[in-house]
Amino acid sequence: MAQTCTPLATSGITTVNNVGATDTYGGAAELTIKFNDSFSVMPRIMTQRSTYNGFPLADFPSMPGNGIGYPVPSGPYTLPTAMTPTDFTQARWFNVPEGGFDTWGLYSVAMHLKTGYGEFVSSSSYFSRKVFETEDETDFVWAAITSNCNAAAVALGPSQPGGCAALGAPQPGSISEAKNYQQFAQEVRFVSALEGPVQFVAGAFYSDLHGSVPFAGYYPPAVVPNLDATLAGVQISAAAPDLIFAQDFNSDYKESALFGQVSYRPIDPLKFTVGLRWYHDTGSSYGYEAGLAAGGGPSVISPTATTSENGINPKYEVYYHLTPNDMVYVNVAKGFRPGGVVPIVPAGTPNTGTDCVAALQAVDPAITLADTRSYRSDSLWNYELGTKTSWLQNRMTIDAAVFDIRWSNIQQEILLSCGFQYRANAGAAESKGGELELRARPVEPLEFSVGLGYQDAKITQASSFSPQPLGSPVYDVPNWTGNGSLTYTKPINSNWTFVGSGDYSYMGRSYSGNNNPANPRERGSYRLVDARLALDCGKMEYALVGKNLTNDIANLGDNRSLAAEVPGRPRLAINQPRTIGVEVRASF
Repeated sequence: MAQTCTPLATSGITTVNNVGATDTYGGAAELTIKFNDSFSVMPRIMTQRSTYNGFPLADFPSMPGNGIGYPVPSGPYTLPTAMTPTDFTQARWFNVPEGGFDTWGLYSVAMHLKTGYGEFVSSSSYFSRKVFETEDETDFVWAAITSNCNAAAVALGPSQPGGCAALGAPQPGSISEAKNYQQFAQEVRFVSALEGPVQFVAGAFYSDLHGSVPFAGYYPPAVVPNLDATLAGVQISAAAPDLIFAQDFNSDYKESALFGQVSYRPIDPLKFTVGLRWYHDTGSSYGYEAGLAAGGGPSVISPTATTSENGINPKYEVYYHLTPNDMVYVNVAKGFRPGGVVPIVPAGTPNTGTDCVAALQAVDPAITLADTRSYRSDSLWNYELGTKTSWLQNRMTIDAAVFDIRWSNIQQEILLSCGFQYRANAGAAESKGGELELRARPVEPLEFSVGLGYQDAKITQASSFSPQPLGSPVYDVPNWTGNGSLTYTKPINSNWTFVGSGDYSYMGRSYSGNNNPANPRERGSYRLVDARLALDCGKMEYALVGKNLTNDIANLGDNRSLAAEVPGRPRLAINQPRTIGVEVRASF
């Protein structure tokens, strides 16, 4: 991936290569302690740290300097013209360093106790993660300043005649986000092993997630030198001098649950299963936003707000074996995603293009800023009919299923034209479709698989909190998906084995929210091809790996920029470019 930078026309364009390069290292260790044949303990540690010097983003469809999206001063301060995500080049005013690090650790202990009636299982885990990222926000700062000047006709004094055009070249600016959160989870369950047609599972679950998640702190605050002097008397933050944006939020989410299921097999081929899960979820959040992007003036405070909900999710299953290797099944289950409390969308200001009051009214005049502080849980019922079959003396399997999902109060993230976003309950939706998967081993060394899926996910009931009209597609759900793989395994001698594989994946088009909610962005279809050639000798494996061999650029979705997204200048998350490398794996 490359990046072009052009602060002044006289300095030309500078190209920086290998933007978004990532260095990752980590490790895992697991120990199994068997006290006897009935009781065992398995502690495990996993940790990883990644550092990166940029982001896998594409700038599309317009760039600063082409007159689209926001005012641009006259003069030589322009960037390359419109760019589509057909290459891995990013364009920036300056070579402002971007990137950061992501480090996490997962520590867990599993215990198993076997009895004559079944097995007790306990699983305890603690997860800790820290993420720090810095992004170039020069284009947003320049848009805010020029919009402010044009809107308010700021008098720059006799030494700088000509209004906004005399502001000079854009000044480099950056914005940083820090996430630091922890989660503890505990589950205990008993799985029966009874004689007779009845079996059961019973257990309990608890989770506590707290810290700066899902909304983080913007630290250090984003400051632009001489901002207050430039905008004197127009829009100055009361929170701190020259402040573009600052935010700090902390959340705490707890979940408690009891679950169980009972299965009954009246005859050997037939099994009925009924399950229930009771849950109690609570959440709280508090914080503030400040700076020019938040409207200037005093800090926007989001005082502590809480949510609490209880519910029961049932599950019903029927399995019937036509033969020992062929079966049909029916599955009916209810699921949900909990609601939550999030930072309130700030009012913003028309002068900077961050007028969030007007942006919300464009969705629906009844929506207020207070409505963006929280969202409710959504729930769905899934109805599925499927079959699993085996053919040619188990050398080929074919699995197929059709489904119908009925969604209530569906949660969708709405990106506003003011650059901020909120989570809305977008009414009701329905998703219908099916999937087919075939696996086969025509000859002993060769194995292949193909899969095909289809989904038609549409809004069936509109909501005043969302711009999605009746019949519009559910965000981020592709219509068609497909995959294929081919693996060839051949022993070379008693110690070494050659394993070659190739993978193909297809993702159909979908739509996603953006800062023009009435006109969702279409994410085009894409195809990816990977390959791997490996030599395996048991504890060691050496492989030549190729990813995205056709070097296709996939639009993976809208990027939630740390800086507010300038209208007409979205940044899209894209996949990794063609990568060829060597892998060495060792097991002990």
